[in-house]
Amino acid sequence: MTAKIFRHVLQPQLQHLVSTCLKPLAAGMDGVRPYVVVIFKSRPVRVGHVRKALRDIDEVIRAGDELPVLVGVDFTQEALEIAERSGVKVLEEQHHGWTEERYSEIHTSNASPKKFPPNA
Repeated sequence: MTAKIFRHVLQPQLQHLVSTCLKPLAAGMDGVRPYVVVIFKSRPVRVGHVRKALRDIDEVIRAGDELPVLVGVDFTQEALEIAERSGVKVLEEQHHGWTEERYSEIHTSNASPKKFPPNA
């Protein structure tokens, strides 16, 4: 997983951590408690990435001292569902509606000719 975790992030600091297009969303978030922020570099953020991040910040979530926020360019539908069920706030730049299955199909079909060129 390519993600960075930031602890004890206050609301004004959150705006500095996120990309320009997410700053308005970050500005509108409740700033009562600090946040634990996970910023993903992978595109799209998939189920495995979200599960690992939730495991990594599980103690913080259970303690209730910091509000969890996941930040990424795009999340798969299933990854968003897991985050929603966990009560985690998600900030995403865009949403293409990828499903895990469809992303895997396209990713594999695009990579296959490179691995197994035709007429080889």
